[in-house]
Amino acid sequence: MALAAAPEARLVKTSVPPGVRIKWYQRKETIFIDIEAPDIQVEEVAWDDSGWIQLKAKDPKHCLTMQLLHRIHTFDSRWWLSGRSVKLELAKAEYGLGHWDKLIAGEKLPNVLIDW
Repeated sequence: MALAAAPEARLVKTSVPPGVRIKWYQRKETIFIDIEAPDIQVEEVAWDDSGWIQLKAKDPKHCLTMQLLHRIHTFDSRWWLSGRSVKLELAKAEYGLGHWDKLIAGEKLPNVLIDW
């Protein structure tokens, strides 16, 4: 699984299909995201330091785009498949910023949930 580099300074609207559920939690330096979908087959995960993430899957109903609320360090981040979900471990770019109030920029989506 290779990471694809994406162009810098991209600000896009988050798009999460109805059959996909995102759960996230955070630590002082890290954001953890679980992207859950039945029978997901990932072809590519692209991201950049601005917080833009795009997941391309074989089935178009599993493809998504997210613009995170804050920047990340892609060099220190990783992703992997685990059963029926894709897991992301993202390094926060602004150390000491504190906890993020929400995961994505823009309006709150019903299928993006905090995993306390």
